[in-house]
Amino acid sequence: MQNIFNAVLNTLFVSIPEETVWVVFVLILLKRKDLLDIYFWKENLKKIMIPVIPIAISINLMRYVLHFDNTLNFAIVEIMMCSLVILLIKNNNFLQEKINYIKIIFYVLIVDVIMNFTIECLYIMMLNTFTNILFSIFPRILQITIIGFFLYKDNVDSSIRFFELILKDKILSISLIVFISTLITIVYFVTRVILENHVFMKYEIIYQVIMNILITLIPIILTVSYILPIYHILAVNVKTKKSMENMFCDDF
Repeated sequence: MQNIFNAVLNTLFVSIPEETVWVVFVLILLKRKDLLDIYFWKENLKKIMIPVIPIAISINLMRYVLHFDNTLNFAIVEIMMCSLVILLIKNNNFLQEKINYIKIIFYVLIVDVIMNFTIECLYIMMLNTFTNILFSIFPRILQITIIGFFLYKDNVDSSIRFFELILKDKILSISLIVFISTLITIVYFVTRVILENHVFMKYEIIYQVIMNILITLIPIILTVSYILPIYHILAVNVKTKKSMENMFCDDF
């Protein structure tokens, strides 16, 4: 009975918000502004819940009731998410555009990896359900803030365009891959050391929360300090290029 209670709590307060963020990030990368239009947020939220709710329920059913192995749990969730996001895109493909299934699967997997190893890896392995819920709040706020940045004043296209520019440049692409790989490796091993030595359990809950916030902020600060200078340089280059094109047009 306690396991069922924990599964319900975790589904409502951790998994549903988590999977919602996951789906929204994927839709941002896919540039599906129609499904992210804030003026139709009620209709869009209902559509987004199509993949979110089954996955949220399945995760906690497998974890707390069926006690599936973590690897099997992970594999089932990834397959479900890929399938349901593809279903979401197909059901809302009103322009009958060609769907790139490989791109959808890639984005689903990469968003999950980033979420799990950068700002979620600490609280998901906590044994106490209340602690799990508590530790999920701060990462979720950060994720929603990032989503808000992308959606603010139609920033989806302009923001993604800069990432596309980075990926088109071989040196920037390699440096980005090396940075992300290094960051994920560091955060993963730090997390493993903390969990295996039960560092959190040695302190009161207030200190656990403070430690979680600090460790969550470290990868965020490192990522921002890496991306912002590149973002600024690319922005200056784009503006310079546009100015030169306008001058050229004025001459004619």
